[in-house]
Amino acid sequence: MRIEVIAACGSGNGSVQQAITLVRALARLPVTVRMASVSEHVLPAVVATLRNADIDLISYNQGEGRWADLHIVVGLWERATANAAAQLALSGAMVILAPALYWCEPLERLLHPFSGRANALWYVSWDQAVETRRLWPLAERVEVVRCAVDCDRFRPASRTSTARPWVLGRHSRDAPEKFSGLHSPLLQQLAETHDVVMRMLGAQNIAGDASDRHLETLAEDSVDPAQFLQQLDLWVYSHAPHWEETACIAMIEAMACGLPVIVNNSGGMREYLAHGHTGFACNDADEYARYIRLLLDRPDLRLAMARNARELAARSYSIDALSAELKAVLHL
Repeated sequence: MRIEVIAACGSGNGSVQQAITLVRALARLPVTVRMASVSEHVLPAVVATLRNADIDLISYNQGEGRWADLHIVVGLWERATANAAAQLALSGAMVILAPALYWCEPLERLLHPFSGRANALWYVSWDQAVETRRLWPLAERVEVVRCAVDCDRFRPASRTSTARPWVLGRHSRDAPEKFSGLHSPLLQQLAETHDVVMRMLGAQNIAGDASDRHLETLAEDSVDPAQFLQQLDLWVYSHAPHWEETACIAMIEAMACGLPVIVNNSGGMREYLAHGHTGFACNDADEYARYIRLLLDRPDLRLAMARNARELAARSYSIDALSAELKAVLHL
């Protein structure tokens, strides 16, 4: 069986990360797989990752003969991937749609001619699936295929925390929707009782001019995320009120590195986080402060949650776990 994963590989967003993990997981199964990009420009990091994994990367051409037996189109919030999916489905090809966000307006515009022609809709969380159930008529089946991360690359560090200071941190794209503005007041509140700093990778544009001595910002891609995470004690993430994460790959990377995670109680993150076991889902700023203080004051609980986070990520969100899930879903 030949499978083609189609995505817009011109930026380092979650769609591209999901597409890369899909092709890497599929490459471990008895199939032939390749990646096709609808973007004119492809990020060098994407090229390098696929080359290292010995996976072919081509420029998607809707006019060429169909190479694949199955096409998996990832993203669908941008017009290029939505158009590619529609053209393939209308031609009778086997197509699986893998929306990356809650918002899929380009795909919704194609709803009528597309209706029922896709073989499946793959979501990364049931929260995402239910919130976008208006898209369900597009496909024969609705399934959840979880996100995955490279648990060999993202792994716990051997360092022992000195608590001088405690290092909180987060990493993300440097985009407004990824920030709530909580970090400065939260740090001020925590600094009343604890010696803490907050390191933010991918925050130079959003918070780079902050004068808070407890806050350190780094430009996106200036540090390897795995190495960055290995220098933290806790991973603390709060996104903008209007935004929801369908899963949050960055959070899973943090868990794989053995970090308890403290995040918004919203979106698909709740399905990947085991509240009270691998971290905490927070409803407001007071809960963020209370749970962070609890973990800083209780090293036994923090270390237990760190182990739990790593074990959950390695067991359920590794590329091997995704490969096994794909084998079952695709009946290979």
